[in-house]
Amino acid sequence: MHFDEARNELKISHSDFEAFAKCELMWVRNQDKSIVREPAAPLICGSAFHSTLEAIIRGSRDKDLIQMYLQAELMKKGLEKIEEFKEKYPKLVEKVVEFRDGYGQQLVDLFEKKVLPKLKPESVEYWAKRELFHGPDGRTYSLHCRVDYLDQRGFIADWKTTSQSPASAKIERGHLMQARINLFCDERQDFRFIYFGGSGKSPAVYRQEVLLEDDLQDASDLRWQLEPMIYRMEELVFGGVDPLPNGSYMTAYAEGQCDYCDYRHMCRHGACRMVAGGRIE
Repeated sequence: MHFDEARNELKISHSDFEAFAKCELMWVRNQDKSIVREPAAPLICGSAFHSTLEAIIRGSRDKDLIQMYLQAELMKKGLEKIEEFKEKYPKLVEKVVEFRDGYGQQLVDLFEKKVLPKLKPESVEYWAKRELFHGPDGRTYSLHCRVDYLDQRGFIADWKTTSQSPASAKIERGHLMQARINLFCDERQDFRFIYFGGSGKSPAVYRQEVLLEDDLQDASDLRWQLEPMIYRMEELVFGGVDPLPNGSYMTAYAEGQCDYCDYRHMCRHGACRMVAGGRIE
């Protein structure tokens, strides 16, 4: 979330809503840039993979792209000599090295063979923005989001790495929020998640199209759904209200949000799990 004081405009991204819906406390900590987040392998490897795909679509044929971008992500975290952190971050090092030494390049090869020939790129990695509503004080509330890919045929897509097979994969609620906001911001009708990975020894690639069959199909419904969440965000950031250690999703036990929190090491609720109903035990 970013407040433009000169324009009296509050800009909110889909990642804000996704984090906020999982846990208010996690979202508030995301806003505090002074808090050091523990490095996460999915974020490091995923960012390198996205950058690699963007470069390939733009015309690069450098065979070392994934290695170059992965090293750049590690340098941002101060982890350029990744093996030296094996004792401090054993799982992180294991996952990053596995990605660097084989799995990452397999995914890139998969993209070049199975996906790239079918694409008709119009734009890659760009920001879309759209106004939501005006507050009583004249403040403008708008959504902004980064779109991975826009095709000449009119659909937008997001690249995802996953360990799920096509048979077991499902679109998570947070991803549905992302799809809705991307479609709204860019005024499109067709959104696709392109998954790379899957279970088994060999990675796979498959897609899931997002069908919005609920009450968030049009812009007015999206505005009404997000407005109370935005006002609650303002209370937490500007009003000094204490955040709750839970979110608005009706989250099942198997989707334990604490497992995926970057601040679990510093949270008194860090050992907890979400239970049916979206509340912490």
